[in-house]
This record gives sequence, structure tokens and C-alpha cells, in this order.
Amino acid sequence: MSFNENDVNNLLNILKPGIKNAKTASAIESELNHMSGFQITGNQVKARSLITYAIQIGHLIKSSTSNPAGYWLEGNPDEIKKYISSLEHRAKKITNKRITLKKI
Repeated sequence: MSFNENDVNNLLNILKPGIKNAKTASAIESELNHMSGFQITGNQVKARSLITYAIQIGHLIKSSTSNPAGYWLEGNPDEIKKYISSLEHRAKKITNKRITLKKI
């Protein structure tokens, strides 16, 4: 998928700082659709890809699967460090599962 600066700016206008402002991918997709005709896919693949792209180009976007679920802007460097540690832990667990399953 190809995104441009306008797509990223629209996303950043939707997301707000802090977990209390978390928005689900579905809500983000719907708001992007209203703003710019962004395609609604039903499973939010395009919206999630845009979020991933925005992170890859340096925007600090954090997410959670619960309490509340969603995405938000994170400006606290300590929170980003905790998030990175959490992602590394999850990656290790997934790798261990893969290794175990390959042995079967």
C-alpha cells in the first residue's frame, strides 16, 4: 500500500495524546473515510498499514489490545521504552512457540 504525507497528517489529526484518547482501528478508519474518502475495508488492513507506516517514519504511536483498546500518540519517552520492552518480550514468546511447533 502506498501512503502520502496527507494520509499521515490526517491520521495524526485523528490521534490524540494519551491512552485515555485511544481509538480503535475501526474508529480511525471511519474518521479517515469521513475526512478524505479513505477506503473502509471492514478489517482495517489499510488503516493498520497506515499506522505502521506512520510509526516507520518516526511518529510515536502506541497501541493496546485492552483497557482501553486502540491507538494513541505517545510523547513520553519512558512509555515508549516500556512499549519497546513489551514488544521484545512478545516477539521472544512468539519465537519460542514457533520453535516448539517446528519440533512437532
